[in-house]
Amino acid sequence: MRNKKQFVVGNIGIEMNYETSHPLAEVEAVIRSSVKKVGEFFSFSPTLPETIQLELMYSRQEYNNRLGRETEDWMSARVEDGVTIILDPDALEKYSSHSRQEFPAIVVHELTHIFTQAINKPTLDWVNEGLAQYVAGQDSGRPIDAEKLEYFLDHHFVANTGYNDFIAHSGYRISFLLVSHLVKQYGESVIARMISLPGDADCTVQIEKIFGTTIEGAKERLRQETK
Repeated sequence: MRNKKQFVVGNIGIEMNYETSHPLAEVEAVIRSSVKKVGEFFSFSPTLPETIQLELMYSRQEYNNRLGRETEDWMSARVEDGVTIILDPDALEKYSSHSRQEFPAIVVHELTHIFTQAINKPTLDWVNEGLAQYVAGQDSGRPIDAEKLEYFLDHHFVANTGYNDFIAHSGYRISFLLVSHLVKQYGESVIARMISLPGDADCTVQIEKIFGTTIEGAKERLRQETK
């Protein structure tokens, strides 16, 4: 049987939809600490989500049914229509390629999407995914294939041109490196400018202003950063 639990973290209301036969204490503790962490990171913004809704899933099949499609084993959480749908820690261990120890980072990742979307929706895919990984500390350390980097720069750097294509060409990994580079170069004050980049338009001019160079100069800087 499913139930809902509501509580408040700071000024943000939390609503969790869960199965009563499963323990909730660990998950609730992670949610509370994660909302606090992400909220502190976004303290620069006057626009924050008023309510965060989460639905805990307890098997891959339940997760697939909720999303209405089959999913790969690396997929463990997703924001759909403002609701964070996520495998609980035990299901994460059993039904995904992740370990239960990764649950807190995955929660932070998804909450970062919620906070980002409260400021600007849509934003650029690389900002959305790179920032979520940055806040969650999800650095895979994997090297970047040079051909995929060039593809990313040509097709996904200044505009959104298809999320599945973005994923297929190392979009997650490149996004993390790009956001990390910008924060290291300019400090966290650059984050608000990145989030403001519109995902439904060409952002060449805005990106040139952020990097302080031409778009080709910005691309070359990223090439050097990922060597």
